[in-house]
Amino acid sequence: MDSTDEVDHIGESVTSPFTLNSSVDWRETAMNDALTVEARRGQSERLLRRIVRERLPGYAVLSVYPERLHLLQWLRAACQNFRTCLTGSSEYESVNERETYWSYMGWYAVEWEGNAFEVILTPDYDLNGDTLVVGADAARVHAFCDALIKATDGPVGRCLRY
Repeated sequence: MDSTDEVDHIGESVTSPFTLNSSVDWRETAMNDALTVEARRGQSERLLRRIVRERLPGYAVLSVYPERLHLLQWLRAACQNFRTCLTGSSEYESVNERETYWSYMGWYAVEWEGNAFEVILTPDYDLNGDTLVVGADAARVHAFCDALIKATDGPVGRCLRY
């Protein structure tokens, strides 16, 4: 954090319980940097992991690979206070299904079983792109990810994907 950053206390932020910079959210800068890295050589998840470690020292970060459509459905249905931490949206049309749009990237904050988590969809055209889950307690992050994986493992809708 530099000397111009203003500190918000957990729970007082509009976009996320983890917000540290109220003037320009650091998540916007992090995602823009990740997009630059992805455009050059891939591996944006490594940059995002480093930035999260810098901004949220001591927090747990876990990588999971759920299908993004399932993931967002589960976050909205099973979690409380679902909200985005980024402005705008970035999606792409599915190659196999017209009028189906997948998230290319995203950063969300949720509460689950009384705990706050951030879920980061790293820039990726893969339906199962790298997703980082961030929380204050490693055991709670693991429990959240276990529930997330169990709920999102399977086909979307009534037919199987191949």
